[in-house]
Amino acid sequence: MAITKIQAESMNLADTYAFTGTVSGAGGGKVNQIVTTTKTSTFTTQSDSYVDVTGLSVNITPSATSSKILVRLSLMASINSATMYVRINGGNASSVIGDSGGGNRVSAFIGLGRQTSGFDISKSALSQVGELLDTPSTTSQITYQVQVRCSDDYPRNIYVNRPPDDSDNVYVGRFVSTITATEVLA
Repeated sequence: MAITKIQAESMNLADTYAFTGTVSGAGGGKVNQIVTTTKTSTFTTQSDSYVDVTGLSVNITPSATSSKILVRLSLMASINSATMYVRINGGNASSVIGDSGGGNRVSAFIGLGRQTSGFDISKSALSQVGELLDTPSTTSQITYQVQVRCSDDYPRNIYVNRPPDDSDNVYVGRFVSTITATEVLA
C-alpha cells in the first residue's frame, strides 16, 4: 500500500484520523492524564498543626520523570474567629513556602481569614481556589493530600464542606470540594 502525503490545506479537521506510532514535532505541553477526587462529606478539626482532610487527596503516576503535575484545588471551607491555612502535601508541593517575613513564614497554599461582615458567617462557607505546578521527577505514584490548620493554638473549628451552623435548615448549605491532578508532558 502506498503512503500518501496529506497536505494541510486538504485535510478536513472534522474527520477522524487513526494514528499509530509516535507523533513528533508537536512540542511539549501535552496533557497525558487527568485524575480528580470529589469530596461531598464534611470534615472538622481544631488542630493548630497541619492535618489531612480525609477524603480529599488524589493519586497520580507520572509516565515520565520530565512530566509536570498541575494540581488544582477547589475547597469550600469556613472557620470561626481565626485564620485557616491550607496546603497540598505530596511530590514537591509541600516545598512551596512563602518568603520569611520576620517569623511569619507559612507553608500555606491558601490562607482563609476570618469571615466577618456582609453575610451571616455562621451559615456560609467561602470557596478557596488555587493551583500549583509540581515537578516531581519520578515515575512512582504520588499522592497529593489537602491539609489544613488553624493559625493559633486556641481551639478554633475549621469546617470543610459546611458552615459553622450545620442545622437542617433551608438557609444552611452543604458543599463540595475537589482536587485534580493533571500530568503535562514536557
